[in-house]
Amino acid sequence: MRINGSWYRCNDGELRPVIQGVAQAVDGTWVAARFLVDIGADLTVFSADALQELGLAPQGVFHPLSGVGGVAAAVVVPTAVRLFRDDGGDAVFRGQFQAFTDPTAIDMSVLGRNLLNEFAVVVDWPQKVVCLLNQRHSYVIVEQ
Repeated sequence: MRINGSWYRCNDGELRPVIQGVAQAVDGTWVAARFLVDIGADLTVFSADALQELGLAPQGVFHPLSGVGGVAAAVVVPTAVRLFRDDGGDAVFRGQFQAFTDPTAIDMSVLGRNLLNEFAVVVDWPQKVVCLLNQRHSYVIVEQ
């Protein structure tokens, strides 16, 4: 399985590795979602804007999340994330995800290790490659 990403120019002008996918809204529809590929993030987390767009109701208690920017309030939401494979299929991940409630916490949803650990993650700036690999796809590092 190969899921291709891209280098996306963010509002601050920086290019960052992203995977375009969709997330399931409260009404069952699928809403476009751009995820920053972040191997340093433990969890996949939705931005507050994505949470609002999905209309998901928090489950359980509020959970603060911490990172480089400090601590911010977050909630747990049940949903599904669907990423698109290069062969036309998809990979769907269902479960409990985190979502920030403060719109200033992050400006883009984050794809964290709870999902990325299923893949070999390739983020190659010189070759302009961003992709997730598993099953029949792999990579080799060679000395040139």
